[in-house]
Amino acid sequence: MTDQGTIPLTLVTGFLGSGKTTFLRAIARKHAERRLAYVVNEFSQHDIDGRLLADAPNAVTVPGGSIFCTCLVTRFREVMNTLAHTHNSSPLEGVIVEASGIADPSVAQRMLHETQLDRHFNLAHTICLVAPDKLNTLLKTLPNTRAQIAASHTAIITMIDQHPADQIDQTHALLHEINPSLDIRRASFGNTDINPFQKPDTTHTSVEGEYATCADTNYERWIIHVNPARSRDELNAFLNTLRNHIYRAKGFVLLDNQHLFVDIAADRVRWKPANTENPDSQLVIIGPASQRDAVQTLLLQNKHLLSANAA
Repeated sequence: MTDQGTIPLTLVTGFLGSGKTTFLRAIARKHAERRLAYVVNEFSQHDIDGRLLADAPNAVTVPGGSIFCTCLVTRFREVMNTLAHTHNSSPLEGVIVEASGIADPSVAQRMLHETQLDRHFNLAHTICLVAPDKLNTLLKTLPNTRAQIAASHTAIITMIDQHPADQIDQTHALLHEINPSLDIRRASFGNTDINPFQKPDTTHTSVEGEYATCADTNYERWIIHVNPARSRDELNAFLNTLRNHIYRAKGFVLLDNQHLFVDIAADRVRWKPANTENPDSQLVIIGPASQRDAVQTLLLQNKHLLSANAA
């Protein structure tokens, strides 16, 4: 079908820790006057990124895996059809979908067609966010990283204020090698002059993929419930050990009578005051399946700080 009369949809991809949510928050601030909707896809069953976009109107979360997985397609279709219905009475200028960090977006166009969502939406722009310090490793260990780059119109190298110029240049060259048609941008704190619904004027080779299965053996998930009676210093020491064995962990916790947001990646543990109260005080952890035993051992050794269950 043609794009005439349909709502432009922009897909934002990028592996865990690449800055997708920061980018969306920057877009929401910059385009606050526009009537946009945001769909946040969480790998975990728990809504974390959606809370971080609480200030953005029309934000909805689709948790529990990848929207390109067979077990979430129906839920994603329901959410998008609700937005299409909303559009009939209060027109939307566009929808931005933040895919899960583990997603393979190469099936996106096919999914829109097979679910008949292309009656309401057109895939206007696919944007991939890339952290320069992680790209080489991820390309060797996780095939979805290459698929995210290959399926995109635009790549944004993020956190350029935190990395040396030669590393950023090397990342630029590697992205171009994988997908020569990419429009490659650079950004700090998610700030860029990109128009989210206008893809670059370049020749883009379409890629087609398959739906993901419900159980991805490359990953392991844990939910840990933090004991609010412990101190931030105690938890911080544990997380600095844990980060060497995982891809990402994040969540809202209550420690020292403060509600805090904590974000853990391979290179750092970051804390900041939370703008929302979370009575559960829990973190979501995503790591490589190869590190399952190491993570389980750490959780058992630190059970005085928390209780944990594999998700």
